Amino acid sequence: MEQLNATRDTPRARLSVRWAVALAVATSCSAACAKAPPPAAPPKSPDTTRQPPESTPAEPSTGSDDATTLAPPTYEVGTEVVEARPVVEVRVEVAPNELSRKFAEVFGAIYPYVAEQGATPSGAPYGCYHEFGPDRVVVDIGVPVSQALPPSGDLKSTELAAGPIAFTTHVGSYQHLQRAHDAVKRWIDRNGKRVLGVPCDQYEVGPGQVSEESRYRTRVVYWIEDG
Repeated sequence: MEQLNATRDTPRARLSVRWAVALAVATSCSAACAKAPPPAAPPKSPDTTRQPPESTPAEPSTGSDDATTLAPPTYEVGTEVVEARPVVEVRVEVAPNELSRKFAEVFGAIYPYVAEQGATPSGAPYGCYHEFGPDRVVVDIGVPVSQALPPSGDLKSTELAAGPIAFTTHVGSYQHLQRAHDAVKRWIDRNGKRVLGVPCDQYEVGPGQVSEESRYRTRVVYWIEDG
């Protein structure tokens, strides 16, 4: 794994949207999923697929004008090969101020449907972002499930792709989640990799499970080309 220090949060508009997206996902899921079993952590691939740690010095921080970000975290960026996983998801296109309502609506539909089909959630709920900005967010909101299910209305039965990924884990407030994305993208650029598809935030621990923001845990995943 390569250790990378987060850089300052710029541009501000992009960060505010990333924070709003993540917070909306976790908050709405904690309410909508109250009657569902808590999502399990994503299953790990065999250890043989993991790449060994890389002895690369951390990139120095550039600082910030925000007093709460004087000591940016250091991210360990690693790779592994994941298997395809069945999911139920909905693609939505909304303004940022509609995210909370939309995420609650989507999770409020997914979890009861999964239970009705005799299946169970098999991983952390996620958002895979095709676009995010100050005026529009396009995101696939979904939940990994124990078996492939038939589609129903807006609920699409699909898979999270198999293949190599670059990933890191962000622990703490969603306010600075963009830093984790920046760290993974720097690793990808430094190692000459190409991104395949769109990045996903997997909300492993959030407001529905713990009360302290410092304990939130989000896995940031980018699928990359093989080799």
